[in-house]
Amino acid sequence: MKITLPENLSEIKLGQFQEYQEFCKDLTGYSLQRLTVSIFTNTPVDMVDKFPNKDIEESYWQIMKSLETQCDFEKFVTIDGVEYGFHPNLDISKGAEMRDFYDYANDPKQTHRLMAILFRPVTKKDKFGNYDIEEYNGTERWAEKMKEMPLNIVNGALVFFLNLSKELESYIQKSINKGQVKDKKLLTTLKSGVGMLPSSILQTQQKMVSAT
Repeated sequence: MKITLPENLSEIKLGQFQEYQEFCKDLTGYSLQRLTVSIFTNTPVDMVDKFPNKDIEESYWQIMKSLETQCDFEKFVTIDGVEYGFHPNLDISKGAEMRDFYDYANDPKQTHRLMAILFRPVTKKDKFGNYDIEEYNGTERWAEKMKEMPLNIVNGALVFFLNLSKELESYIQKSINKGQVKDKKLLTTLKSGVGMLPSSILQTQQKMVSAT
């Protein structure tokens, strides 16, 4: 039986990685390797058990290597014929969007919902690169579809948002140092409560590219 092993993050789906996180976190040795190979190659576990031990081990390490590959931020992704665009105006996001974002950012099991906030179907696009996405109306409609998103797109978006959050925090800190006390409350918010956002995204991103 032939199986296809991923060579980089673009060949791994978010849903596969979430399944790996949920079911493999407490496993070690052969149990970890067989289930990992099963998840990332879409092969039933009982079929993996028929593989030579050497092949299972080599396949496992190939998968771990693919999880460590680098990725860049990409604004667009097409899933099942639908083009999704990264939120073009995060600075004017609605309260509902950011509230849900903060809720889901702290739970790796909800990363697909996080992506349903950051990426939505493109409704208009021009030759200059400008585009609009669907209005936000919760994550129910697209959340499950986001599990099909390639992991490189997910990682790129998380790192981009992390860097954006750090820039905002740095800007506010500089404002405070210049005596603009009105920004102090926002900086406090970033560092506590929703301020957990930068570290939570970093933690999620590290989990996605680290072998555990």
